[in-house]
Amino acid sequence: MKRSTIVAILALLLAVFAQAQKHDIIIAKEILQENNLEWSLFERIRLKDGRIVSLDLDNKEYHLEGITKLSPIIGSLTELKVLTLNDNDLKELPEELFTLTKLTRLEIKNNELEYLPENIGNLAYLKELDLRHNEFRFLPNSIVRLESLNKLQLWGNELEYLPDRFGNLSSLKELYLRGNRLLTLPVSITKLNLTYIDFLENYLCEVRNKKVDAWLAKHD
Repeated sequence: MKRSTIVAILALLLAVFAQAQKHDIIIAKEILQENNLEWSLFERIRLKDGRIVSLDLDNKEYHLEGITKLSPIIGSLTELKVLTLNDNDLKELPEELFTLTKLTRLEIKNNELEYLPENIGNLAYLKELDLRHNEFRFLPNSIVRLESLNKLQLWGNELEYLPDRFGNLSSLKELYLRGNRLLTLPVSITKLNLTYIDFLENYLCEVRNKKVDAWLAKHD
């Protein structure tokens, strides 16, 4: 192959790389601009092959204005694996967020969310989901399709019950349920082989299903 041809191919590859990187960064900037935020973007992203694979939109400083609405264009960051949205003012999430099927970790603690879209079940590779300190009263049934999930944090919500097939979360090892309004747990939860569970500060009845009682005693 002629040297000129090789140089041309390399130039083309570099151009494609630059365009991909520019594309993702423009999307991330738009998300901030829609919320009139001046955060330093380049401290909050991690790139691989010119694509954003990690995006940190955590508003750790409580006195700063955070994200109130997440733009649907988030769904264009198709290589995203880690997304952090903690400590914002989100009341809802766009459906497009749950088209990011390469996500392995999603953190949305300390927001004002009341429900999750049903298509959260599409996130087949999700391993960690942090929903602490929101306002969830229930979880969508589709959450039981997250078969790769090994850590689920639900502290400090308003959960009154869990989906009946919750035990289908076969990879789950850590489950944090402290500070909800749970009266009982589904029998299917006994299928889980957890290494850690915290169900304190709920309203669990004294008389429960014997199978659930035995399972809880094993994890006490």
